[in-house]
Amino acid sequence: MTRTAILRRAACLAAIGAVVAGCMALPKPDTAVFQDAPLAIRGTLPLRAGLMTLRDARPAPQRRGLPDPADFSEQVTRVMLMDFSEAKLFAFLGRVREPREADVLLRGEIRSFRWKPRYDWYAYVPGLGILAAFGVPVATSTGEVEIALEVVDPKTDQPIASYTRAARGRQTYFVYRYQDFRAGGDREPNSAFRRVTDELQTAILADRERIVAAVKPGAR
Repeated sequence: MTRTAILRRAACLAAIGAVVAGCMALPKPDTAVFQDAPLAIRGTLPLRAGLMTLRDARPAPQRRGLPDPADFSEQVTRVMLMDFSEAKLFAFLGRVREPREADVLLRGEIRSFRWKPRYDWYAYVPGLGILAAFGVPVATSTGEVEIALEVVDPKTDQPIASYTRAARGRQTYFVYRYQDFRAGGDREPNSAFRRVTDELQTAILADRERIVAAVKPGAR
């Protein structure tokens, strides 16, 4: 093998290595899909609420599309709990073991949840990442989420209000961080999951008087 051929092969291997290293360090779906900004505080229901684990009702192909399906429902439930807690949607919100621990229960199911990233190859080739400085996107992600949620009276086990919200989102990344081989942007402020939780918060607040009256007659 000639010296020129050796150098060419070495260059090819180096380029492949850079691309593979970049792909190995890409954001993981189970963390990237939940990196949203906190919900805004818009109002509070004067109730103790308990959030039950959301049931995973996704179609089989979607179950295979995201990692750790056994823990997926728990993960989505934890994030929703954190979102609603930070937004002070209820006077108290926590996970419950017994229905009697709460004035109202929140229960529901995840009917759809998809997140798919697409990374442009040139961003992972040394020297070409500078294209992002000229407004060329280096990566995009698309998501689709549908969640059904009920506000339930624990004394009767009957729904007070029911909601189903769905959204699709697409995020474009224009920044490339060489230090960790990732598309820039730590949060997705308009992700499908964020839009669904935002709409659920808005819907519950709109039914505030009806929900409070159902479990605490005479209260305001």
